[in-house]
Amino acid sequence: MDFERKNLLVPSKLGDEKCCKQDQHEAEPDPFLVTVSQTEKLLNVGKTTVFDLINKGRLERRKVGNATRITLRSVRNVAGI
Repeated sequence: MDFERKNLLVPSKLGDEKCCKQDQHEAEPDPFLVTVSQTEKLLNVGKTTVFDLINKGRLERRKVGNATRITLRSVRNVAGI
């Protein structure tokens, strides 16, 4: 999955009401957590495999309320990137 930078409007430094687009050359930081569905797509595996990798300790899971999130660092480690 590609986490591309979106064109966001930011207020001008001059204080006028005009807005400008952020510099598109700046690198956007990667999200720290991804969903199980995103993990499936990134690793090209199914949900069962994702949860097997969690249970084996290869993917780091975080709970956000009732939602399960996976650390992007652990996804990269499993993918070998």
